[in-house]
Amino acid sequence: MRERRTHGSVRGLRREPLVYSTAELEKSEFNGVFMKYLPIFQELFESDSIVFMLIGLILAVFIGIKMNDTRQIIISVVSSFALYVVCELISNIHTNFMFEIILLFVGTIALGGIIGFLISTLVLKVRKQ
Repeated sequence: MRERRTHGSVRGLRREPLVYSTAELEKSEFNGVFMKYLPIFQELFESDSIVFMLIGLILAVFIGIKMNDTRQIIISVVSSFALYVVCELISNIHTNFMFEIILLFVGTIALGGIIGFLISTLVLKVRKQ
């Protein structure tokens, strides 16, 4: 366990060292090792990028219902999953900040697409009965 000591820099305050351990910081992270390799999925839980996932979800539900074919919807789920995996793999390579933001948006919308196409499959199953 590594400890970090910092001193306050504001005048008038007592200059006592603040001690915290990195082990406590690692415990607070949501599965740090798992999320290390899934930056898009991690960003989904840490920020408001869930809005983009909802956009992808809504679009996928409407597109899936208009398709009206379960086979095409399953192909769409697989292609959305493939797009998400490609975005995750490429975003692990730190190249360009703008490119990583684009990958974040596309990957988050692809996650919404996966969920949306699965929902549209259920809707079509219920409709046919």
